[in-house]
Amino acid sequence: MVGILKNWVNDSLLTVEEIDSFYESQNCAPKHRQSTEPFPAGRAIPGGFVLDLTAGEE
Repeated sequence: MVGILKNWVNDSLLTVEEIDSFYESQNCAPKHRQSTEPFPAGRAIPGGFVLDLTAGEE
């Protein structure tokens, strides 16, 4: 995000209108890329893992 903001400042794009106008004139409006690979929901949990919420309590 910081890199994008620095690029805008370097291109003297200081308002939203200037940014929109720039991208329209360049015909390269930023597009969201969709990944073809599934995004992992978190760390892989080992198969034998058992969650014991009382572990460590005496």
